[in-house]
Amino acid sequence: EAVGRLGARAVTVSPDDRAIYHAAAVMSCGYLVTLLSAAAQMLEATGLSREEALATILPLAGTTIGNVSSHGIDASVTGPVVRGDTRTLGRHLEGLESKLPHLVPLYSHLSLESLASVRGRMSESKAEETRQLIEEHMNHGHTSRLQG
Repeated sequence: EAVGRLGARAVTVSPDDRAIYHAAAVMSCGYLVTLLSAAAQMLEATGLSREEALATILPLAGTTIGNVSSHGIDASVTGPVVRGDTRTLGRHLEGLESKLPHLVPLYSHLSLESLASVRGRMSESKAEETRQLIEEHMNHGHTSRLQG
């Protein structure tokens, strides 16, 4: 009953899979907020206030969630990785290395996940070029803010 009030759907999950089920819930809720916070940090690094950053990213995020709901995940994936645009991807990674190096691993890991989701839609050589570019930036020894 409570699940229905939240707009969710009750499902049965085996005890062995409950941890993964819960991790998925955390990823789609709590870590979505973390991702939005990282995007806001990026915009703040360009001079926007936190309020301006949120006003910029929330409509994008809302549209994306709407697209996923209407068209599915595969049809909603966007960005330079999906387009095979290594020039733009490289500029993003270089900009992050310069101003927000602690976000390079997050951006890189998400880029690799995007690459995996479109692997069959681009040539193997372009996929490999993209993977190498991402991993080159991942391996520059950046640490999270927690690692310091």
